[in-house]
Amino acid sequence: MNQYIYFNEEELEIMSRLLVMSVREVVVADGEVNNIEFNPLTYSINNPGLFPIPIVGEVLQYMNQKGPNYGPDIIKEINEKLDTDIFYEMTNYARRVLDNLHRKDKEAFLAGLYGLLLETVHADGHKDEEESAASLDIIRSITDLNMKDVVKMNKTWRKKARRFGY
Repeated sequence: MNQYIYFNEEELEIMSRLLVMSVREVVVADGEVNNIEFNPLTYSINNPGLFPIPIVGEVLQYMNQKGPNYGPDIIKEINEKLDTDIFYEMTNYARRVLDNLHRKDKEAFLAGLYGLLLETVHADGHKDEEESAASLDIIRSITDLNMKDVVKMNKTWRKKARRFGY
């Protein structure tokens, strides 16, 4: 059994749902669902040890252990509840989990989430404004951001991602 460093099992479930929901929101933001846009998430779940930010890698490892239908099942659940406050509920829970982390761990998680969403935006070879805006809205919904924070997340992701070949 793995030792979880950052999250307990309930928190891993919340953060896993956040990752899947976030990627789904970015993919559908431009009105087109291109399956290739899910590749960064799928690759990361299948290779959690290669993810450049360990705190997000822990969540990806949890998702990997849940099996191949875990992500699609969450997407199906979200699609069935679109007329509810599911987005607000998930981001609210995730915000609480993040607020309990040490500042550096929170920054690392946000940089990893930013990176995953950035990879999703670019996965189809087109950088759509709607997808970029959705990425920022998601991050804004779980934390307070200023421009300095965005620049820091971008710099952290690019520095770590380069080392791991992302």
